[in-house]
This record gives sequence, C-alpha cells and structure tokens, in this order.
Amino acid sequence: MTGEFTSYLPAGDSVVRDRPSAAESEALARLRTSGAVSDAELIEVLRTGETAEQTAIARRASLSPALCDALADMAAPVAVAAMLENDAARIGRPTLARLVERSRDVIAFRVPLLRRRELDSVLAARLYTWVSPPLREFIARSFVIDTALLDRTRAEREGGDPDTRRAAAPSSMVECLRQGQNLSFEASFARMVGLRITAVRRILEDRGGDRLAVACRACGFTSQQFQDAYRLIQSTMAHLSPRAAAAGAPRLASLYDRIDPEEARQTLKRWRREISDSPDQPFAAPAPAGSRVTAPAAALSSAVNS
Repeated sequence: MTGEFTSYLPAGDSVVRDRPSAAESEALARLRTSGAVSDAELIEVLRTGETAEQTAIARRASLSPALCDALADMAAPVAVAAMLENDAARIGRPTLARLVERSRDVIAFRVPLLRRRELDSVLAARLYTWVSPPLREFIARSFVIDTALLDRTRAEREGGDPDTRRAAAPSSMVECLRQGQNLSFEASFARMVGLRITAVRRILEDRGGDRLAVACRACGFTSQQFQDAYRLIQSTMAHLSPRAAAAGAPRLASLYDRIDPEEARQTLKRWRREISDSPDQPFAAPAPAGSRVTAPAAALSSAVNS
C-alpha cells in the first residue's frame, strides 16, 4: 500500500524533512536514538520541551502507542507531522481519528495521514470532505467510499450556514498561531474585526490583553480559544516565556466570561468609527490591568473604556 501512496500523492507535499545527524545536538540525538530513555521520560520531555526536542522524539525508530498519543496531544504541529511520516510510529486508531479531525485546520497533517497504513475507509471519507482536489482523487482511487454522497456533504458545508463558518474561523486562527504563522493570523484577524493591520497590532501588543478580550468576544471566540490565542500571541509576538505569557490568563479568563458579546460588538464598531474619523489617533484604551466589573451590563464600560 505504501508504494501506491507514494506514487499517487502529489510530489513535494512532505512537510517534515530529516536533518543531517551532524547538525543535531548531542541532546537531540539522544532523544532520537537512545534506547535507554523510557517512555515516561520522553513524555515528560514532550510536555515541557521545545519543538526541536518534540520533533526528535517523533522521529525515533520505535514509537509506542502511548508515546504517539502523547505526541498528538502535547507536541507542536511540525512534530506531529514528523510522527505521521514515521513508519515506525504505532498510532492507535483513536489517536489517528483525532489527527484526522485536526487536519481540517492543520493542512500539514493531510498528506502524512494519507500515507499511513492504518488509515481506513471511514477516516479517509472524513478527510475527503476538506482536502484539495488532488487528494480527493487519490482517496477515491485508494478507498471504497461513496464519493457522490461525500461531494454533496462537502458542497453543503462550503456553501452552508454562515454561523457555522464563523464558528470554525477562530479555531483555524489559533492553529495559525500554534504553527508560528503570525502574519497569516494578523491578516485573518484584521479581516475578522474590520480594522487595519496597524490597529490590530495595537490590540496584539497590549500585554494586558483587555483589548484582545473585547475583540475576540465580539468575533465569537470561545473562552478557551481566547486564552490559547492570548498565550500564543504573548509568547511568539511579545517573546515572553510560556510561564510569563500564561501569568495573566486567569484574570483574563474571568474578565472574558463577563463581557457581553453584543456590547463587545458595539465596542468594536466604535473602534472602527474612531479610527475612520481620526486615522492617526488610537482607539479608546481598556482600563488598566486588574480592573474588575460587577455586572455583565457594566463589563464593557469598566473593562474597555479608559
């Protein structure tokens, strides 16, 4: 089956490339090759380590189902893609199913998933409805699936309920941040909130996070999506350590839950008007970090206005 996958899949779509062994540090080489490191130790590295360490583990000559599960849950997308490209990875079906679902947003997973021998017709049918035309053609050739039904499902989703499309957008944008695609996130966020990039950058550079909370609430981010976005923005754009980036999350989570979505949308409209009327002036700033509100109706005026 592997030969079929290699011949039909588009050339050059492999996302993860092996680096020469000489370029690896001794520590990374040990993570990749040592048989003396236990799964428990490797899982702890996945939990606390950097992307390079996670990727080294993903390329090991033997990956147990438990280690594959931990990689899928804890590792950066590039490391997960490396695991998917590793023929020695023993990926359980529940883990593979989760990664198929994530491939809606993480394009880098799609070709490696289709190269997995464990992929069955049920999971391939799920992939069919959101992958590119060449990959749909490959799936139709390689699996017994009802392509007519799947094409109707795909067409309905692509032209379907605007609320459904909006609900998926925040998830895709958070995934952009996880993959380090900061410019793509900025551009998408600017379109979503209807502000110029310069104004969006003021929102993103606000370490207090109050402006971001208002904008995300107005655009339908869930509380978890907002918290993930805030931590990733602070750690990648503001170059804070993960611990420092997470320090303000509890206060912001509490604030976020008390912001009324409609008032957030009205505030966002006011920001657009203010920038349109006075392009050189910043929009109204939120209150200093640490301010508290006591009622939903007061949340925006207390948490957003100076």
